[in-house]
Amino acid sequence: MAWLIPTSDGPGAKSAVGKAPKKGRAISLARQGCVDPSGKKCKVFYADCSEPIFRKF
Repeated sequence: MAWLIPTSDGPGAKSAVGKAPKKGRAISLARQGCVDPSGKKCKVFYADCSEPIFRKF
């Protein structure tokens, strides 16, 4: 999951969330929906993913 936010505030600013198994893909999906009215790239506010960890008992 990744949450991107615009670097500037103002009319048309929109944050976005992307969900995917891999962090890079989640950021890519969120970047498609995030809108920064200043034309700059949105910044990553949060990004992490939970990959399954299997332990042998």
